[in-house]
Amino acid sequence: MVMDRINGFSSLSRELLNRFKGTDPADSAQGVVAESPTSGKDHRAAPADTAEISPKAHRLIALRHSMEQGMKALEDVPEVRQDRVAEARARLDRGFYNSIEVRSRVAERLGEVARKMEDI
Repeated sequence: MVMDRINGFSSLSRELLNRFKGTDPADSAQGVVAESPTSGKDHRAAPADTAEISPKAHRLIALRHSMEQGMKALEDVPEVRQDRVAEARARLDRGFYNSIEVRSRVAERLGEVARKMEDI
């Protein structure tokens, strides 16, 4: 994950601000003393900013990754598969989708999807 803004400042703006102040973010983690160009006094560099990502955010990131993989996989599938369309039409004509077994299976799958959505 890339963070390009912290407290409204882009990373480039922060770098320029640190140069102006005479501090270097790489040195702040090591406790390097930076001398102010105007006062000549020693100043300890401020500790670096940190960020924590919640477990829920990690799950959303994983979900987004899975969705992107699925979208890429769909690009390889032809838009209309005539063999599947013909099979579905034949099943409709036979009344296959009106059977108790099919309705029960559809209800089970919808329940599974709803439970997964609640976990997010």
